[in-house]
Amino acid sequence: MRKISLLKPLLLLPVLALMGCPGNQKEAEPLTPVESKAYLQETGIEFMESINAEDHQNLVDLTNFVADEFSGFEIDERYVDKVSGIYQESVEDYAKAPNANVPASVFELVSLCQEIAQNGQLLTTRATEIYTINAGFPDLYGSFTPDYQNNVWTYDASVKDRLEVSFKDNQNQQWIATLKGSKETTLLHIKAESIYEESWYGDVYVYDDHEIYDFKLRVPKEINFDVTCDGISVIKLTVKSNLALALDLYESYEYYYDGYNSSSEDEVRLTLDYTNLNLDASLNVNGYETIVKNAVTQKDLTASSEIKIAGKSLLRVQSAVAVDIDKLVSNVEDDEFDENNVKSISFEADMMGDVQIKAECPTFKLMFNAIENVVEAEENDLDFREFSNRISELNGTYDIHVYYEGNNTVQASVELEAYERQGGWNDVKYNDYRPILVFAADGSQYQFENYFSESSFSDLIDAFEELVNSFYNLVD
Repeated sequence: MRKISLLKPLLLLPVLALMGCPGNQKEAEPLTPVESKAYLQETGIEFMESINAEDHQNLVDLTNFVADEFSGFEIDERYVDKVSGIYQESVEDYAKAPNANVPASVFELVSLCQEIAQNGQLLTTRATEIYTINAGFPDLYGSFTPDYQNNVWTYDASVKDRLEVSFKDNQNQQWIATLKGSKETTLLHIKAESIYEESWYGDVYVYDDHEIYDFKLRVPKEINFDVTCDGISVIKLTVKSNLALALDLYESYEYYYDGYNSSSEDEVRLTLDYTNLNLDASLNVNGYETIVKNAVTQKDLTASSEIKIAGKSLLRVQSAVAVDIDKLVSNVEDDEFDENNVKSISFEADMMGDVQIKAECPTFKLMFNAIENVVEAEENDLDFREFSNRISELNGTYDIHVYYEGNNTVQASVELEAYERQGGWNDVKYNDYRPILVFAADGSQYQFENYFSESSFSDLIDAFEELVNSFYNLVD
């Protein structure tokens, strides 16, 4: 196991992020570079045209209405008292009976300070402050409606199962925004302790400050946020997670004036059930849907996302990392990295079913070692031939291929190319690398900036700028 810096090796990884544009090519034979340009541009324009800024006019109108109509509104004092009243009561109760149990509430703050003076010489100040948040979504539930006469969001405490805001706009449309969580929850627990001491031996002075932060948040395993207009869904967000996290932070600082002495200590303790962890989310805005899924198991880290419009998939990406999760987490806690704990990496992107990009590193250790060899060649200014050989070895540890129409015919591959660049004082030559496209049809190679030039894809760029301007004009 080696403890190393990952900064420079990670600079090589952006090659994995090659982007393509969708299309509708039906042939299985690989296209020439010229044919691919026309193909990508044509279908890229189709991709841009599938997005219509005017589909979101209702949200622009809503935003303008809320900004104009409710800018001076205040929150009902009854809701403010629901939170701040509990907060103040907790302080008073604990101050009167320091040994009593502190009642659970949305916010609990306890402050116990003691000052002792002895013979006018020894002054010892000991302050222990304990800050506690013990909250769950039900503590925040209720319903709000606008009181236009008093410029207040009127609070209705009878609503116990959700947080809701409702009003009518200037077109007499009924808008309702609702936030609701499931009864089943997980606990996020963060505890931090800070100790500060200082002493003077002459005319002895001692100062001791002790702070404890204990935050507990009960998070629903499923959270739903909905916005409707006259009963029609405009925004729908769903988040599902079984995240349970415990984090302990400890910090200590000591300082002595006579016979100077200073010491400090920091410690972080993380408790996370990472063997079965998932986070799924979906967001639908006027029929534009984004779906995200992430999962952690004992042996895999997986993530996927998809963008749909009216049920049609525009973009889907997914990735997987085979790992030894126990050893990997242990390495993170020890600020180390062991390449043996990552087995393999895969990545796939699909745009409209027309263009696919697949990347795979079957043996991560080989790629990691190859990256280290490239970094070593850079740091030691090895000759260009040796540097080129090491880049070639790195290319052999992964595959990145481009496909069309979901068939198995490789259209192009992505590799790294070694080259010499001049720069700095006296135009010194440096070894460097860059990503290139290698086309299967004729084996020709192109640098990214040369192949994806503005002149070659001018129509696609125009289509993109037109799309951006349409959104700009929508909100202007």
